[in-house]
Amino acid sequence: YEGEFVAGKPCGKGVLTVNEDRFAVEYDGSGAFPGAVPVSKGEAEPEVLLKDSRFTVVAVSRGNKLQQTFKGNYTHCKSVDAKLAYTCPSRANHPLKNPTEIEGKIAVCWRGGGSFAKKVRYCQEAGAVGVIIVGTDDNEKYTQIFQIHEGDPADDNDFYPPGEVAKPVTAKVPVVFSLGRHEHLIRHGAFVRMRFFPGAPGTPENWLLGCILLHPQTIHRDLTRDEADKLLLEFLNQRKEERKQESADLETKLRRKGNSPQKPGETPEMEGREWSAPLMKLMEADDSSLPGALDNFTANMKAQDVLDLCQEFMQGQYRSMTGCSVPLPFKLDANLLDMSNL
Repeated sequence: YEGEFVAGKPCGKGVLTVNEDRFAVEYDGSGAFPGAVPVSKGEAEPEVLLKDSRFTVVAVSRGNKLQQTFKGNYTHCKSVDAKLAYTCPSRANHPLKNPTEIEGKIAVCWRGGGSFAKKVRYCQEAGAVGVIIVGTDDNEKYTQIFQIHEGDPADDNDFYPPGEVAKPVTAKVPVVFSLGRHEHLIRHGAFVRMRFFPGAPGTPENWLLGCILLHPQTIHRDLTRDEADKLLLEFLNQRKEERKQESADLETKLRRKGNSPQKPGETPEMEGREWSAPLMKLMEADDSSLPGALDNFTANMKAQDVLDLCQEFMQGQYRSMTGCSVPLPFKLDANLLDMSNL
C-alpha cells in the first residue's frame, strides 16, 4: 500500500497493489493494515516513471561464517536486466506465496526476519534471476559487507517450521543490499538494469559496488498465463483472416486483365502484366508440368517485372510485421539498379 498512515492505520487516498493489480483506494483510518477495508476502490492508472534514475547498491558476498579470514566472493554477481517483483512474505523468511510473480524477475525483500542465506534460498526456489535486500533504516549507511552463508544452515540460527528441512544454499543469482532511503525508487513491476563495477576507484578492500538503473517507462502489470494465451489466440486468428484476405487480393490482381474494370477495394499495381496468367499456371503446376510452366513464365518476364514482384512481396511482409498498410518508403526501379545478374 502506498499512502499515508495515522497511528499505524491507513488514512486518506492511496494506491493498493494486489497481485500486480493497482487500485486507487481511500481509507477512513478506522482499521489497521492489512485488514482495513477501503471506503472506496477503483482501478488505478499505470505508474509512469518520467526520468532516468540510479542508485548505488553493495553486492552480497558468498561465504562461510566459520572461516577465520574473509575474502569477498562475488562469482554469482553478473549483470542482469529484468523486472522487479516484491516477495510475499515481504522479508522472504518463509517459502514465497507468489512464486509465479517472482519467476524470471529480480526479487525484492526487506532485511530482517532471517538470514540472507534463507532469503536467497526461497527467492531462488521461486525462480528469481536476482535479489535485492532492502534495509529498513532510512538513516543507515554502507558500513559492512553482507554475506550469504553457504555452510551448515544451523550456524545462522534461523527458525524453520516443524517438518521443514533446512538445506544449505548456493548463491546462483546476483544478490545486492540497498539502503532503505532508496526504497521509493524500487518500484514493483519496473524494468531495471543491475550492474557491477569490480575495482571501482575508492572501493574498500573485498567490496563490490553496483548500481540499479531505471529508465523512463510505464509500469504495466504482467499478464496471467490465461490472459496471455487468450491474447495470442486473438492475434493469431486475426492474422489468419488477414492472410486469407491478402491471398484473395493477390489472386485478384494476378487474374485481372488490363481492360477489366477495377472493382472496389482492388489496386491496379499488377493489372495488365503479360506474365500474370503464366504465373497462375506456374502456381497451379504439378511436378510433371512445372518445367514447362516455369519456362513459359520466365519468357514473359522483364527486369522491372521481377522488381515489381519483389516490391509486392516486401510490401506484404511489411504489412504483416507492422500491422499497418503504409506504403514502403522506396520504389525498386530497373533503370536505377544493376540487373546484369538477374
